[in-house]
Amino acid sequence: MRKHMGLILLAGLVVTVFALYLLMFQVDSTQWVMTLKFGRVLEDRVYDGSQPGQAGLKFKLPAVETVQTYEARTMIFEDASSELSTSDGQLILATTFCCWKIADPVTFSRQVETVEQAEASLKTMLHDARTNVIGQHRMDELVNTDPTKMRLEEIEQQITDSIATRAAEDYGVEIVMVGIQSLGLPETTSESVIAEMTAQQEAQIEELKQNGKSAAAVILALADDANTRILAFAENQAARIRAEGYKEASELYAEFDEAPELAMFLRWLESLEAELGSQTIFLLNGDELPGIRMFRDGP
Repeated sequence: MRKHMGLILLAGLVVTVFALYLLMFQVDSTQWVMTLKFGRVLEDRVYDGSQPGQAGLKFKLPAVETVQTYEARTMIFEDASSELSTSDGQLILATTFCCWKIADPVTFSRQVETVEQAEASLKTMLHDARTNVIGQHRMDELVNTDPTKMRLEEIEQQITDSIATRAAEDYGVEIVMVGIQSLGLPETTSESVIAEMTAQQEAQIEELKQNGKSAAAVILALADDANTRILAFAENQAARIRAEGYKEASELYAEFDEAPELAMFLRWLESLEAELGSQTIFLLNGDELPGIRMFRDGP
């Protein structure tokens, strides 16, 4: 008996583990786990492992209850590139990706059951939404040398919004985001698109030139006007100064007429003073001017 005690304990341990396996299940923090009774979901026993108190070991009735597990983390898939038409008739190749997660596992299990089936349905929705939204925008809103004219974020949000409600109602899925992964041009339209963008750039250059010419014309007109006004003001000032000078001269001439000899003498003194200046030297002959000889010989 003692010889077989180890085998008996081992068998008991195996039975215990097997019984716990039948009675219990684990809820991971990254999972949705639903309890089903005879294939019907028990909605009060649906566990979201990311929520406080939801993760851990749970009990079930063996042979009566089963569990269904889904990924609760955000998943991502890429939609294949396809040729789309813009609102201005241009063709473009676009590849998009979608980030999604299961928000309602009960609805999800009833409609699609597996992640692969869900992604197939979501790809169809995404393709239709992408075609519709991009068809409402011009090529220059998708591809442009001026980043301020591009509307990629707005277009991505429009695609997201267009499928989010349906995905939630039909499949219990939350669309986290939709993004445009790449854009390209078909070979048949590359040359026409480049030619159109070149024409747009040339039109912008011509517009800038015309604006520059208009601005230059305005500046020249303002300068000419300012020049005319300044010259007119200067001429008016000169005329006023000349008039004042003529007036003063006429007054002086009137005074000169009263004593012409005195006026000529004063004018002569002014001329002499101006001509001699401060460095003039006089040479006088003392023999002919007795007054000068007195300064030389003394009294």
